[in-house]
Amino acid sequence: MGISVYAPDLPGFGHSSGPKGHLDSFEPIFDLIETLVARVMAENSRRPVFLLAESMGAAIAIDWVSRRPALLSGLLLLAPALKDRLHVPLWKKLDALFHVLIRRRKYYDVPFEPHQFTRDPEIIRILEADPLEVRRITAQFYFAWLPVTARAIRAAPTLKLPVAVFLPGDDSMIDSAATKAWFQGLPEASRTLVEYPGRLHGLLVELDREPIFNDIARWILRQSGA
Repeated sequence: MGISVYAPDLPGFGHSSGPKGHLDSFEPIFDLIETLVARVMAENSRRPVFLLAESMGAAIAIDWVSRRPALLSGLLLLAPALKDRLHVPLWKKLDALFHVLIRRRKYYDVPFEPHQFTRDPEIIRILEADPLEVRRITAQFYFAWLPVTARAIRAAPTLKLPVAVFLPGDDSMIDSAATKAWFQGLPEASRTLVEYPGRLHGLLVELDREPIFNDIARWILRQSGA
């Protein structure tokens, strides 16, 4: 039994139309997920459908699934960004809020470096050279993001579908302890936690990533009854 994979560029990222690193609302992302899932279900009749998401995308996925739980057979979350460790100064948050209130678009550097994401020197080189890598976001993006994480955190007890959380053991970008606490709020019968000691935030691009892909595939196939 094979696994078909769909991987869109989200609004504000990659090859999507519109400005990069800017959103006034996350509704365009939710609309894209809705459209994508409908397409996947139409093209894979009677096959189980899973949603896999990483970091910020994982929090978005939780928020979306909490609204539409019946559409999926399972949810896979890699290093979900429920609480970050990026230490944005208060003055910068206040400055961003000011620009939201006056409806002026202002960009801010995202305080992370590729070496926090992976130990793979080739991936680091690619990230540093990639013109599509989003390293700056607008004030509007930041304040649209905050309610998404708040809803995702509250959603844990309501998620009735199988949920697998894959957590790096050396993540300097995301608070893994907060993620574990959130995980404990999931229904016990349908939750799985897999930890990877020594791995950095970007599990899918880390060194020795093959076991992680294998764990993901095994979980999907197990939930599919294969």
